[in-house]
Amino acid sequence: YLGYILKIIESPIKISHSTIKNKLHFSNIFFNRYIIFDGTTFNENVEFNGVTFGGPAWFDRATFFGDAQFYGAIFSKPTCFHKAIFGSWAWFDEAIFKETARFDGVTFNEGASFGEASFRKETNFDEATFRGFARFDEATFIERVWFTKVNFAKQVLFFRSNFCKEARFDDVVSKGDI
Repeated sequence: YLGYILKIIESPIKISHSTIKNKLHFSNIFFNRYIIFDGTTFNENVEFNGVTFGGPAWFDRATFFGDAQFYGAIFSKPTCFHKAIFGSWAWFDEAIFKETARFDGVTFNEGASFGEASFRKETNFDEATFRGFARFDEATFIERVWFTKVNFAKQVLFFRSNFCKEARFDDVVSKGDI
């Protein structure tokens, strides 16, 4: 458990194709270098609240069985959740993505919340599946954003979202209200 006082981690972190069995709490940390959890399974809740990722953050093909919390996280470099699976809630409210953000092929099983998130570079949600509630209220997309071939199984909210450049919603399937 790393708590409420800002901590700086200078070393890169790479944990690939592993299982983390217990809760993971990394709130209020500055990761100076890259952090990689490629193909890693998180069995319990994961908290990255208020974290700053100074280097790239890679969660490709990661599986989150508990809640994944990234409230107010700052992603300073490219971020990738390519084909990640969120078994419970994914919380990215007020997160800032300063570079490209990839959520392509991601599955959100319970719900996904990106309320007031800021996407400053190209963002990709192509072929993502939202099986539960999806929220993008007051999110800001500065550069291009793709929601091509996305499946929204329930309600999705884009209330007061800002799309400053191109936004693609080609071949979207929605069973709930948008």
